[in-house]
This record gives sequence, C-alpha cells and structure tokens, in this order.
Amino acid sequence: MKIRAFMFFFIIFLLFSSVPLTARQAQQDQDKLTFLIVGGRDGFIKRFGEIYPYRQLFYSSDKKNMAEKVLLSIACQPLSKEQIIIQSGLSEDEFDEISSLLVSLNMIFSKDATWATTLPVFTSQEMAVLSQKLSPLADKMAEAASSIVPQIKNLYDQNRLSSDPEWKETAHLFISYFLLDIFLLRSLSALEKKKGFRQHYSEKQKIIPAFFLETGENFTNFGCNSYSFKGNEKNQSIYVFVLHGTLFERIQISLNRYEKNPDLSSALFKLIPQEGTPSLSDQEIKILDALGWLENKELKVPMIDSRIRTPLTPSLAKAAERTAEAAFENFNVILNAFENSPYSKFLDGAGDYIQYSYHVLMYLTTEKLIQQAILPAIPKPLPEYFGTYVLYSSHTGGETGKN
Repeated sequence: MKIRAFMFFFIIFLLFSSVPLTARQAQQDQDKLTFLIVGGRDGFIKRFGEIYPYRQLFYSSDKKNMAEKVLLSIACQPLSKEQIIIQSGLSEDEFDEISSLLVSLNMIFSKDATWATTLPVFTSQEMAVLSQKLSPLADKMAEAASSIVPQIKNLYDQNRLSSDPEWKETAHLFISYFLLDIFLLRSLSALEKKKGFRQHYSEKQKIIPAFFLETGENFTNFGCNSYSFKGNEKNQSIYVFVLHGTLFERIQISLNRYEKNPDLSSALFKLIPQEGTPSLSDQEIKILDALGWLENKELKVPMIDSRIRTPLTPSLAKAAERTAEAAFENFNVILNAFENSPYSKFLDGAGDYIQYSYHVLMYLTTEKLIQQAILPAIPKPLPEYFGTYVLYSSHTGGETGKN
C-alpha cells in the first residue's frame, strides 16, 4: 500500500519496562535487568502491591541502578548485608533505602541475617545454561508443531481476503505468537492442572509468575506486546501485535512511545483496506515513519482482517495441544533444571522458573522452525516493521468475500 502525502485478544504476557520509554533511549547501555510478568496489572498488584512503589523505584534512574545492583548481587545465592554492600558498591544508607523499597514490593526478604530474592533473577550465565538444557525438548516441540503448520497455512490461503497479506508475511503472527505463545501457554496451563504440576508453584507464583532477566548477549526470551484501539463505530477495532525478545532483537518497544497519541489511532483506522484511499495527515505520516513502519513511503506492516482467526483457531489450538503434550512427556527436563539451579536453594517454589522455561521453549521452538524453513527467516538487522502486525475489525465497506 503506497502512502502519498497528498493522498491517501487479550494479552497474557505483559512487559513492564524498567523506566519510561522516553527516558530509556539515553540509558539503554545502563539497563542491567528486564522485569517480566506472565499476566496483567491485577495479578501484579496482588503479588507485588500497587504500581506506584514499583514506578517510584524503577522509574528513577538512580534508584533503578541501585536496585539492579542489589538484585544481581543476590541473584544466585543469599548474602548478608555486608556482603551485598561490598559486592554492589553501595553505601549502607543506599542499601537500606533500596532494600526497604524492594521488601515493600515483596521482591526480596531477609532471613537468618541474609537477604534473598522472592523471584528468580536470571543471570546471563543461567540463561545460557537453561537454553542448552531445554534445546532437546524444543526439538520435540518443533516436531509436534511442524506437522500441522502446512494445514494452517492452507486454511489461511483458502480463507484470506484478497486484501490480506500472503502467508509468508503473517506466519510469525499465527505460528510464533498465536500457536507458540497464546494457545501453547493455555494448553500448558491445562496440562499442569490435569497432571498435578501446580504443586510445584508457591501460592504467590500461582497468582502471577514473574522474573528478572539480565540484559546482554545471553538474554533469552520470547513474547508479544498487544495494543487495542477503538474506532468511532461499534464494529471498528484494531489490535496491534509486536513480537519481541531474542529472535526479534527487541527489548524496547517503540510503539509504547505513541500508544496514546490520537494521530496514531486515526492513522491506523485510515489504513484499513477500503474503497478509495483516505489521505493521511503530515502528523500521521510522521508517526508511522518514526515507528519504522514505512519504507519508501510504503506501509510494510501487514494489515489483516480479524475474521481470518475464525477458520484458523481450531487448528492452532490443536497444534498447541500437541506441542504442549510433547513438552509434558519430558517435563522432568524442566524440573531437573530447576533442582540443579541455584534458585532451588532459596525460592519457595518452581513456578516462576517453570514459566520462564516455557518462554525459553517458545523462543527455541520458533528458532528451530525457522531453521527448518517452516517459518520465514528473520532479517538481520531487523526492520522495525518486521514482527509487527495489525488486525482490524471494520466491515462497513470493501471486499468481504474469500479469494
């Protein structure tokens, strides 16, 4: 779709950035940890308390830096106050201030004159170890998923509108995200309950799993941020999905900067395929260009009619169930990895570790499907538009039939 100046479902994996995105650009090199939760705001509040203390600590550059030093000091073993001060380089007053805030967030605790974390802080070394241990399990999961991907592709090709992008442009949305994230997590959760594996979770981990990841060359994760926009008419809605993590080379999400900007919302609804070509304002074009969604004034982000999800959902769910079953046939790989990790010595359950393992498996399985040419290769360096998708519901005009 050419853009000319004169013409023209919920989320279960949420990334909490350590500081506002507008401030992050100048301090990306200083960020030591990324905080992730598997759930939403309500679960965060139930486990860690109100959002304000979190922002008070992690939205301040100085306090965030000190908190990261404390968390990394005790990432793999409890230490005394004196040992943490020596290892982190903080003064006693700084430690007292930061430890008090972290305690208020239920992220660290003191016992027998030592301090420990209540959730895993995955160091670069531990992430590399876990990825290596989980790789054979990801092979089995990739084999299970790959057997049904051709069927999903055929369903997409048979049911997509002529205005919808080709499969190669949308494959990562439906396979990497819907199959290997949304539906897979749902299937894994169901199997956990069915097979009694929830016993490995502490009560707080059952509320919402969470973990810190050390940023750097061994940073390993897979996830997706989603954003919703409502139009002026009841049947108008737009969801934007942005894949992030290791494969997609995204820790920061550019869209966070413009999510509340009305020019972004208005541009999105103008981009919905329809009769005629509505003109975009200079501000709308400026935002799309700043997001990296344009190349030579051409929109590169796929625009997909949301009705395509209906014929694809049963097959996506079935493939996710098969993939989850492959994981549970070898679930001891995850449990043994936890028992052999330093975290088993002081955490009160394996739930957070298990959930992070799931996200490592998502990444590894996706990577293996790419290596097998079942999924499209990811370009290097990664354009901002790649791994970003727009699903729209607006059926007041334009084509509504199949190809």
